[in-house]
Amino acid sequence: MSLFGFEIRETLSRCVTVEADCFEDAFHEARRQYKTGDIILDADDFLAYLKNSLSLEHFRYSKPVSGKIERVALCGGSGRSLIKMAYRKGAQIYLCGDISYHDFYCPDHFMVADIGHFESEAQIMRVIYDIVMEKFPNFAVQIANNSTNPVYYY
Repeated sequence: MSLFGFEIRETLSRCVTVEADCFEDAFHEARRQYKTGDIILDADDFLAYLKNSLSLEHFRYSKPVSGKIERVALCGGSGRSLIKMAYRKGAQIYLCGDISYHDFYCPDHFMVADIGHFESEAQIMRVIYDIVMEKFPNFAVQIANNSTNPVYYY
């Protein structure tokens, strides 16, 4: 028997190791484990993805939910007022900025992540740019290069 490594990828990813006689058997075993729920992409995978994909040095989050992550809600900017709606709509994780201390007390099966007001707006700018360019291809759209974040970190 040999060990074969695989990356399981949806939007989230996790590297797993599967023991098998050959690569093909290992591949099928990894797929089986993923399909049966033996391998899941969970809150820790989401938090790692969030930190790496947005190049964040730090962010705040509530107690992680358990189980497979399937629904994430997002609001660029503050978004604090939408926490309850995200929960009611079935999100497992709500991502935004400017969450106050008491907002981190969440019901079971729901968590919040606060990446910062400016940071969340900066990340959504490219998405808005792409949508506007697709809908109005002859429209001149620019994203400002200057940073106007009034918050400094030590």
